[in-house]
Amino acid sequence: MNSSSVARLVRVRAPARCAACLAAVSLVALAAPSMLASCGPSNRGVEARKAANDRFDRANAQVVYDQARQALGTGQFEVALGHIDKAIERFPKDPSYYVLRGRILIEQRRTHQAKQTLDRAVELDPKSAEAQYFLGVLEQQCSNDAAALAHYERARELDPKNLQFLAACAELRLASGDPKGAMALVESGSSTFQYSPVLQQLRASCMAMAGESDAAARIMEQASSRDPSDATMAEDLLHAYFDAGEWAECLRLLDSPVLAPARNRPDLVRLRARCLMVTGRAVEARDLLESTMQAGEPTVEHLVALGYASWAAGDWVRMARCGEQLVASHPRLPEGYLFLGAVERERGNLVASEQWLEQASVRDDSRELVTRLRARVQAQLAQRGETAQGG
Repeated sequence: MNSSSVARLVRVRAPARCAACLAAVSLVALAAPSMLASCGPSNRGVEARKAANDRFDRANAQVVYDQARQALGTGQFEVALGHIDKAIERFPKDPSYYVLRGRILIEQRRTHQAKQTLDRAVELDPKSAEAQYFLGVLEQQCSNDAAALAHYERARELDPKNLQFLAACAELRLASGDPKGAMALVESGSSTFQYSPVLQQLRASCMAMAGESDAAARIMEQASSRDPSDATMAEDLLHAYFDAGEWAECLRLLDSPVLAPARNRPDLVRLRARCLMVTGRAVEARDLLESTMQAGEPTVEHLVALGYASWAAGDWVRMARCGEQLVASHPRLPEGYLFLGAVERERGNLVASEQWLEQASVRDDSRELVTRLRARVQAQLAQRGETAQGG
């Protein structure tokens, strides 16, 4: 074959070869999208990677969440808020993070922000009993008792086995003057929380409010006997004894080891003094209150208690001193004027006594002691033919 023949053959076959190549290229182009897709991650792979990232973010957020809880427990509210904000930034889908943030804001009295945060927790989880409970706490702090009770009831409905939620409902009903409603709640939880001291405390409180003080004291005895080392329970028993008029039992319990750390607390000192007075030991009560008078300006509660103890002990000098201090520091209270009126009556200065007692009556005309003492002074003035103006 000569060179010209070869050239013709090449010219004839070349177009056929190019057409085949073009067809192959076209097929590759058509297949490219599916081929490229098969080379990238599948839908399942994307979801798996997303889940892995979520787990990583959740783990990191949980560490910061735990730090926030610890800071809240130690009262470091700003530190706790900083931690929980970082946790939410890393994993914003967990409702419990918003519940904790709401709790921190409640402690800081940042009411509006707390409500927004807890509402967000409810949006993420409408069945979050904790979010409902703390919304109730928030409303109760704002004196919105009806709204608070609705949230507590919702929390109890979502988690009926949580004693804290039942107790919140019962305590709020008690505070609202509804002992029957509170008792109904207590009884509804009797089977679930049969041996709970908290339930016994609530039952005793319901009975005490209903005027059944003796029964309340017996129930508190049973509750306290389950854990004699519980100081809170012992204090509740102490007040139950006092309400029931069991003064000797009060004094015995005040001297028990369980209350030893709180024995010198001002409110317990005043309670002891009252027990001493009603058992005929007024001088001891006066001396106790005098010896525990705090340095500087004494509290109004201490002055009132000391004034009454001095009255019972016949110590008119101390009683007058208490009256003068109360009139000077708390002129709107009736006790200072009452004490001074009683002292002047004892000294025979009936006109001055009536004038002081009138001032006490102006400040509280429902005080039975003021009314009775003033009636006696007026009767004595009438016998003498005198008036409050000395005529």
